Amino acid sequence: MRILSKRRWLAGWSALSLLAASSVPLHAATGKDGMQKLDALFAEDMDFVVNQGGPYQNAEEIRRGADTLFWSITHPYCPHCPIAPPLSEQQERERLQRLLNDAREGVPEAQHELGVRYFLGQGLAYDASEGVAWIQKAADNGDTRATLSLATMYDSGFGVAVDKQKAAALFQLLMQQPGNRSVTERLGEMYEFGLGVPVDYQEAMGLYQQAAAHAASTFSYFSQSAQFKIGRLYAQGKGVQQDYQMAAAWFLKSTEPGIGDGGMLPPSQCALAIMYATGLGVTFDARERDYWLQRPGTLNMKICQEQETKQ
Repeated sequence: MRILSKRRWLAGWSALSLLAASSVPLHAATGKDGMQKLDALFAEDMDFVVNQGGPYQNAEEIRRGADTLFWSITHPYCPHCPIAPPLSEQQERERLQRLLNDAREGVPEAQHELGVRYFLGQGLAYDASEGVAWIQKAADNGDTRATLSLATMYDSGFGVAVDKQKAAALFQLLMQQPGNRSVTERLGEMYEFGLGVPVDYQEAMGLYQQAAAHAASTFSYFSQSAQFKIGRLYAQGKGVQQDYQMAAAWFLKSTEPGIGDGGMLPPSQCALAIMYATGLGVTFDARERDYWLQRPGTLNMKICQEQETKQ
């Protein structure tokens, strides 16, 4: 039942009209309830949308922020690389000295790594001002990872005062460089909510569509998340005609196995549970509602916790 239902949705946009034609009219209050619950779902993550994990107010929050921000640098993904033995203290001191020399000589990669080390306290005493200064130098010298780090820092207020305009400008700079589209989804979000740029729903939609298109060829959580956000624009009628059927189609698409986190995207799963429970954009279906409520992570969303307790 689950497979057939999903195939019907993914067969193409023409399937949406067939679904609409077969829908059973529901009481208006049911659809209104679904709208209110979707709005509540979309509001749940607004603190993170705006603050991106900040503000960082104490040493523990700064440490966690550094681990998150610099994870891809300190834990590079290389499943086929041989595991390197740990360096001795002497080897680590020598490596740090080479890094310092390279950074002072203007090597951008070394400057970025040195800045990261100041934030993480790796071989050096923690020093946020030194960390920012070296990362800024690396970005000025054209290091794209440093530019991304700096943009994220201004976006969240990590090590610097929050400056959404600077963050957006740096994200836009990265967008102009081939192979640096990891920021597309975040930039779309900034246009949707007017964070550092004027609100522009059409621009947000275009950026989300670019990010979503990456799902066809790459393993990308950001593609999956962008698909959810396209659905959100349709559900709220932002820059497009409000269309709950299209919203449901995009929410379902974002849960396809094999993309992102293996098809698990709690906000989309919760949205689908709400829509099947209320007949909003889809035919009411208790089995589909229960399926989406029981998916891993769905009950992380508060509104779906409430939905579960009412079953």
